[in-house]
Amino acid sequence: MSDDAGPEKIETNKGVNKKKEKSGNPPVIIREMELEDLSEVFALGERLFTADLWPTLYRTWDEYELVQAFATDSETCLVADVGGKVAGFALGTLLDKRRSAWTYGYLVWLGVDPTLGRQGIGKKLVNRLTEIFIEQGARMMLVDTEADNVGAVQFFHSHGFGNDTKHVYMSKNLTHHPEYLRRKKLAAATQVSKHSAGSLQSTAVTLAAGKVAGTAAESVESAALSGPSSEHEAVIKKVATKKAKPKKSEGNSKSRSTKSAIHIQKTEKTRGASRAGKKDETP
Repeated sequence: MSDDAGPEKIETNKGVNKKKEKSGNPPVIIREMELEDLSEVFALGERLFTADLWPTLYRTWDEYELVQAFATDSETCLVADVGGKVAGFALGTLLDKRRSAWTYGYLVWLGVDPTLGRQGIGKKLVNRLTEIFIEQGARMMLVDTEADNVGAVQFFHSHGFGNDTKHVYMSKNLTHHPEYLRRKKLAAATQVSKHSAGSLQSTAVTLAAGKVAGTAAESVESAALSGPSSEHEAVIKKVATKKAKPKKSEGNSKSRSTKSAIHIQKTEKTRGASRAGKKDETP
């Protein structure tokens, strides 16, 4: 958590804290967080809770944390509005213990724009949230921060928090755990399977498209060959018939040739007979 410190004179008017601002400075208005503020609050948290300064806060601050807090505890989610922009935020919740008369107000997140320091923005947020906790029946207020965040520890001490109980943040790298490795291997195999299935599906689609194109081409070719069935079939049959039957001229020439040969043979025989007769008549 990040904040500035410094005594300020506060005026409370129906839940909205206002400072007697110096001339030229816009007023600081503390109000409930609205839906339109979520993006600005998250962006400010990203700037404050960085991995190099506060690794634990960095790992736990995310948009889901913010949205859940706003959805379940909107009355204890506050922003500091300076000139229409979010200059800080405080996210709190109420904790009810079973079989206990005690209700606890828990300040979960507190952040202030570092460029607007020394304006008492953090103090205004904590004071207003404290009032809301009391209104809702809390008897004790809790807050936690990292032990080496000296500025935050001093700030909370100045606002009446005490009874420090130090706790240790620990972490464990799970990337070498057998279950992690098993799931990683399974995820890789699933990815390869999906890729192979996609390739097979693409190949099947290509083959199907080629088959359809081939069928269409065959249909077009068949249609071109068949053409107008009545006329083309008649012409084809006529041509086939002509090729099958021998030509009449060829047959007539052969018969004529045969007849001529017979006639010539007969003529030669007749001439030979007449010649023989004439020889017999010659003295």
